[in-house]
Amino acid sequence: MKLFKLFVSALAVSAMSLFAIPVSAQGGWGTLALLKGQTRVNCTFDYSDSVIQAKTEEQFSSEEPNWGLAQEEVAEKFYQEFNNRVFKANVPVAVGSFPEADGYTLCIKPSNILRNGNFVGRVLLLDASGEILMDVPIKAKGGVFGSFWNLLGDGMKDAAKTVAYRYMDFAR
Repeated sequence: MKLFKLFVSALAVSAMSLFAIPVSAQGGWGTLALLKGQTRVNCTFDYSDSVIQAKTEEQFSSEEPNWGLAQEEVAEKFYQEFNNRVFKANVPVAVGSFPEADGYTLCIKPSNILRNGNFVGRVLLLDASGEILMDVPIKAKGGVFGSFWNLLGDGMKDAAKTVAYRYMDFAR
């Protein structure tokens, strides 16, 4: 029995380390304090290294003709959720597609997107020259009902909620 318990414990530790998201050498969530005083922050989404429903982004986009349009709709859900949360807290910042905005770019980089819109990935903060200032893991919960695009939109809204709360923790 002791051997069985030892085996189960070792298996559990192995599974946890297998699914752990490594923390990068770049700054943590506190780096969002750099955004204090910014009124508009550019926000981009990078799916280039994503695995979407067990397919590469290239494979997925070749099978889904609406992928380009869907990316825009999903990004809008992220922007709306983030902006609504910070607006309610009287924090004067907006994220969106603002390539002309000075300073920083927030980049959401999903690495694995499931059918229900759940995803894991990274949140990056880049300076004006493209240098990575922050690289932190994120895990978002998608939806339950609807099309894949709806469910991924729910996942992006969940990610936006996390990023907004982390931003408000450090940039007030």
